[in-house]
Amino acid sequence: RLWKDTYDEKKALGQKGASWINIMSLEALIDLWQIPKDDAYNVHSHKPGDFIVSRFYYGTAAFRLLYKKEANLEEYNDKKKEYYKNTMTQARRYKIVQDYFNDLFKRASYKDFVAEEMRRKKAEEMKKKSVVLQTNQGDIKIRLYPDVAPKACENFIGLVEKGYYNGIIFHRVIKDFMIQGGDPTGTGAGGESLWGEAFHDEFNDKVLFDKPGLLAMANSGPDTNKSQFFITTKAATWLNKKHTIFGEVIGGYEVVQKIESTPVDSGDKPKEEQKIIKARIE
Repeated sequence: RLWKDTYDEKKALGQKGASWINIMSLEALIDLWQIPKDDAYNVHSHKPGDFIVSRFYYGTAAFRLLYKKEANLEEYNDKKKEYYKNTMTQARRYKIVQDYFNDLFKRASYKDFVAEEMRRKKAEEMKKKSVVLQTNQGDIKIRLYPDVAPKACENFIGLVEKGYYNGIIFHRVIKDFMIQGGDPTGTGAGGESLWGEAFHDEFNDKVLFDKPGLLAMANSGPDTNKSQFFITTKAATWLNKKHTIFGEVIGGYEVVQKIESTPVDSGDKPKEEQKIIKARIE
């Protein structure tokens, strides 16, 4: 029988398609797979779903339900067997990959997965932000490095948003080296992180102390980062792998130079206060 006769008959009866797609009509099934609608094809089986076991394996080959009149049925069956063999090989490969990822997710906790995704999104958001330190000498604009030091950037932005740095002085200034601030006590011994406790260092070989204007975490040893930071005024390669670099000055570097040039006492503290009036996010 011509496929069209069977198609029209099944359509009139409201016949459903293959079992895996039982909410679709035969018409929808034929249209979905774009089966050639001409009289050169016959229906191979009165049950269109007989050879469609799964959309993943056989769906795209629904046309194999039909064969040309002049085709040899034995040849058709041989090709069908070859196709099934190939698709089952693909299925086994798919199963191996599936098992691998299932095992991977079993070993990695869901909490860790979610935390990593949240960190990635935070880094993307931080890339869009810059920080402006409004000082008594003028504004210093800073671009952060969330890809290099996500924890330090999150800490800095969080403290800025809390108003933590407002009114804090640069308590340590060394000409041709750096200016340091971020301690609410103004002594160099205070400060706390966004989370209350010190956090770990973040080093990257692509970002080194090879130029002025770099923003880095001040610390008292490995993994003791809190709120204090400094801005370099010269290259300081001896600090590589000792302090986390998490940004750079992109505007108002002349303000940094003004603060750097202010007279200091024997403890490197400016004789006249050099203050962050307000820190803000842009």
